[in-house]
Amino acid sequence: MEIFSPKFLFFTILIILGCTKTDTTAKVIKKEIVEVAYAVGTLESKDIYQFRPGTSLNLQELYVTEGEFVKKGQPLLKMDIIVSAPFDGTVINIPANVGENVNASETVIQIENLKKLQIKAILEQKSIFRVKTGQIVKISFEEIPGKIFEGKVSKLYSLDPQFIIYVEPTNLPDNALPGMTVDLVIEVSQKRQGFVVPIGTYKDGKLLVKKGFGKEEITVERGIVGPDFIEIKSDKISENDELKFWN
Repeated sequence: MEIFSPKFLFFTILIILGCTKTDTTAKVIKKEIVEVAYAVGTLESKDIYQFRPGTSLNLQELYVTEGEFVKKGQPLLKMDIIVSAPFDGTVINIPANVGENVNASETVIQIENLKKLQIKAILEQKSIFRVKTGQIVKISFEEIPGKIFEGKVSKLYSLDPQFIIYVEPTNLPDNALPGMTVDLVIEVSQKRQGFVVPIGTYKDGKLLVKKGFGKEEITVERGIVGPDFIEIKSDKISENDELKFWN
């Protein structure tokens, strides 16, 4: 079966809510912080059956059609022997016609269980270090805005030159099908409380803390960097400290 290689995005953001700011100053805010990674994945069936004869045979009879739901043990076709469905599923593809000879190792019929789905995504090497099995994943569909589904990272491995993860969904829309693309938000760190400040108040490991009519330059440690805000790790600042922006 051909491996589908979806395009992906993977980057880290800082999830915070708001920040008090004036034109020239901003206050240190204490917020819940979680480091996440974004990726785009593709739904695929966990149970896939493809019947291929071991030698060239004639397709004598077909008992099902594409799109038909079949039960485990139900006869599918006849090629000297009768081939039956190994599990409940849907007939996805029948590339051969009755009366045709099918060469060895060519697929005669494909069945998939459309109710047991997983999600596959491909990551960059620099990103795979941040992902582990068991991490919580938020799943969303572009066509269903505002609706979030959940899952967990179930597998990760390398298939040269790609680094692949699988997500086991906890829930999905009833009409979700293999081949659909989904947006993934992977929580790569535990939620925690921390100080955040606008990026413009941080420069080269320093903050300008307002002191009366003046300011004090203090050295701090940088944490997670988001698009607009940055986490600060330091015992030299407190919540609601007022910071000046660097020119």
